[in-house]
Amino acid sequence: MKNKYYKSNQYKANYNDKKPYLSGKQSVFNTLKSLFSNQAVIDGRRKPPFFIAILVILFTFISWIAPLSLGYTTKSASFLANIDNNGIDHGIKMAFNRDYFEEISIVGEEKERHFSYDVEHLDEYSNKSEKAVTDEIIDFPEGQLLSLAKGTFVDSKENKKDYSEKTGQVIYPNSTSITSFTDKEYSFYVDSVRTNKNDVIDNTFTVTEGAMTDYVVYLEVYIIPELSAYSDEFTLFQSNFLTTVIYNVNDEGQPQKYPHSVLLLCKDAIRIISFPIAKVVKTNSATTNYFGYTSSAFKNVNSQSFKKYLYSKEATDNGAFDLFVHTLNEAAAIINIRQAWVYIGIMSGVAIGTMAVVSLLIFLMERRKTSVVQSNLYEAFVQGITLCSTPALLSLLGFMSFPFGIIGFAGFALMRVLFMGSKISPVTNNANSKPLYKAKAN
Repeated sequence: MKNKYYKSNQYKANYNDKKPYLSGKQSVFNTLKSLFSNQAVIDGRRKPPFFIAILVILFTFISWIAPLSLGYTTKSASFLANIDNNGIDHGIKMAFNRDYFEEISIVGEEKERHFSYDVEHLDEYSNKSEKAVTDEIIDFPEGQLLSLAKGTFVDSKENKKDYSEKTGQVIYPNSTSITSFTDKEYSFYVDSVRTNKNDVIDNTFTVTEGAMTDYVVYLEVYIIPELSAYSDEFTLFQSNFLTTVIYNVNDEGQPQKYPHSVLLLCKDAIRIISFPIAKVVKTNSATTNYFGYTSSAFKNVNSQSFKKYLYSKEATDNGAFDLFVHTLNEAAAIINIRQAWVYIGIMSGVAIGTMAVVSLLIFLMERRKTSVVQSNLYEAFVQGITLCSTPALLSLLGFMSFPFGIIGFAGFALMRVLFMGSKISPVTNNANSKPLYKAKAN
């Protein structure tokens, strides 16, 4: 039976014997050999269609391994367990024992758990220090915010309303670097979790001139009871809040305060921003940025006091902190999984697109007059797909960083097809030499 892939005279000159497809066993061995041999890629261009379909699926799946594994195993809060966590662990343990922490509860339906704050009691704890009322919160001196402070952030360019009835300070965006506004306002509470410099737990850092003097601030706790991460304005409001209240950015976009690590609690989200405890420069470039959803964190947790939950397994601050870290890992899991599937979609496109591109490049290279290999389009695709055996394995570099996976697959495949050019059209010094397929035809 004649093979439909060899109908033209061009192919008859090169394939007088009309070679049949390789067997399954031959295809497997040829694919293994092609991991390190470009000649094997060319020699194995007669693989059967079913085997090529398997290779396409296999190589695409291999490109998924790194993002899929990282998405389901990454512990986003692991930085808190590190020794060098900028003292956040000390600050969080101290915050657990603040009076206001008793006013945070876990409520809602099983798949929609969120925080509920007893605002009435938070108000009672707030602004007992004169500093919290007379000094702007964004400029409060190191360690001198001696009680929970309450304020209102009005994210609006036009400040026409009367806020005289508001408790505490009313803060507006004060930097021309902010160009978009939500026109929303939310009350918030802030606590400066600090200790006397002489009582600091970790004394391995040095105090920089112009930064802290008598106190060491481990953490600033911000509570925005009504702000929901699922609201349309969340991302922009949060950004403007950080820019104005936490970083105090000026018109040139430069922060005007030495930043502290931040624990931000919203209605249904938790965010942690980590900064070095030793203040060297005024910056908004964090060393670690964490975000997670309460619905993911508390999906198997009954409604109860947040503090009661944290101390439920072990009635110590260390035990509560360990459970808090676990909770944060769970809170961020849904984000990591969603991101993993986005990366899988990207890698699928990269894998299939790369196999198609290198196949077409091989097909075009084999059309040249100097080519010693003459294949039809199917055989060119067989070579292109087989060639991607090694790039598929190199996509595992994605365990280091997702872009490395893309570079490992697409970059190495394109590099390898260039090297195959020396096999397809070898350099010759004889000006009168003819391509091999023409030599065979004579």
